[in-house]
Amino acid sequence: MFERLLGAGMVPVITHPERNSLLRQRVPDLTRWVEMGCLLQITGGSFLGNFGERARAFSESMVERGIVHVVASDAHDLEHRPPVLDEVRDHLAQRYTAELAQRVTLTHPRAIVNGAPLPELEEGVPAAAPRRRWYEFWKRS
Repeated sequence: MFERLLGAGMVPVITHPERNSLLRQRVPDLTRWVEMGCLLQITGGSFLGNFGERARAFSESMVERGIVHVVASDAHDLEHRPPVLDEVRDHLAQRYTAELAQRVTLTHPRAIVNGAPLPELEEGVPAAAPRRRWYEFWKRS
């Protein structure tokens, strides 16, 4: 299905896979779909543990794989799930980089709404480049 949509000039956005138990078991498929040209969107509250530990851990693993394009609010109303991303943007900036936080909460969503290509995808830059942890000092770049 994704191939047909992409072939027709549409870009599928796979939304909140971290909250879908079947998709959490299909990481190789998610990676392949992103490599085909699909975009991956994670719910911001998942990074903060609002949807449980599994969703939080899976969300972080997707960022660390470099396949997250958008972090969205999943807003349904102003009371229970408001359209606010300040806290998750701060969390992502602290855990990864400010550039990544800006890219997935503002730059990419703006490009999608405007029908523009995502700049990093045109340049061949991965969707996310996690910051090295202190104990990974021996790994090469």
